[in-house]
Amino acid sequence: MRHISIDHFSAQYSIEFESQAVDEISEDNECTIVVKTEREENLRSANYNLLSRFLYNGFRISPLIVLSMLGSATGLEDDYYGIASYSCFVVADMCKIIAIDKMAGKNRDYFNFTRNSFIYSSETTEEYNRKLIEGGNKAVIDKYTRKDAFNLTFPLVLPSKLPIDDSEKEDLFNQLFYIDKWIVLETRKYYGELCEKIYHLSKIRFCRFGNPDASVFNRFCSDIGSYVAHPGLSSVTAKLNNTIMVDPTLATTEVVPTDKDDVTFFIALVTFIFFTVSIFLFMGYKICKASKSRQTISQVDNVNAKEERKNIV
Repeated sequence: MRHISIDHFSAQYSIEFESQAVDEISEDNECTIVVKTEREENLRSANYNLLSRFLYNGFRISPLIVLSMLGSATGLEDDYYGIASYSCFVVADMCKIIAIDKMAGKNRDYFNFTRNSFIYSSETTEEYNRKLIEGGNKAVIDKYTRKDAFNLTFPLVLPSKLPIDDSEKEDLFNQLFYIDKWIVLETRKYYGELCEKIYHLSKIRFCRFGNPDASVFNRFCSDIGSYVAHPGLSSVTAKLNNTIMVDPTLATTEVVPTDKDDVTFFIALVTFIFFTVSIFLFMGYKICKASKSRQTISQVDNVNAKEERKNIV
């Protein structure tokens, strides 16, 4: 058994990990934590706080880690900073795979990609709740049941406001974490563990103090607003008007917004061109027919003139 304490929050909160990837529920000072872990290589270098460095550098958390009363010792400001950091992680890793896809010449369906990341986080939450129900009493279930903090949309709109309720904050932390985790794992599944280094992205700072660096995003993924909308990226604001709500359990095909004005204009333009060409063809036909008639009359006149001259002679 390996015991690790996180003093950043409070000495009373601790996390116990078992090396054999076994589910375990530990209760300590009214804080229940459900953990299933296994060793893996480094997922990310994150330097925002001790918790994020621990989660990404030391372990792969699967399927869920819930840190109860997260941020209670550091206050509202740190809660907001933490959520902003995780939110920025999502758009940063999404930007990276867009940039790598472009450099690798790969066409990807980003609708299903973002949708699957959301579904992964939802299924992870459902799995956690199932295990909680199997092993907990009613009081524990009522207190620690998790839910999605925001709905699936396309583009995927990340929340811009910090929830007031502590439980809702935990839901948001977990959902952002697992959406980002899925993006990272999918990127490395396609391009390998060293993909950021190979494609020269490892030293690029996409996030600064928990906020996306707009200049970096414009350089590597100027179209990210079509797939993920973050309040810190002004370039995606115009995209939000076309946001479509999608049921994550039912949607199976891509939904593409249609601009009715553009369709109407296109139809009118095609109709105008068709009638214009028809008029010109009709006028050309009339002119050609009239020209032939004049030529026929002229030929008849010439024949008559020749006959008259012969008769005179």
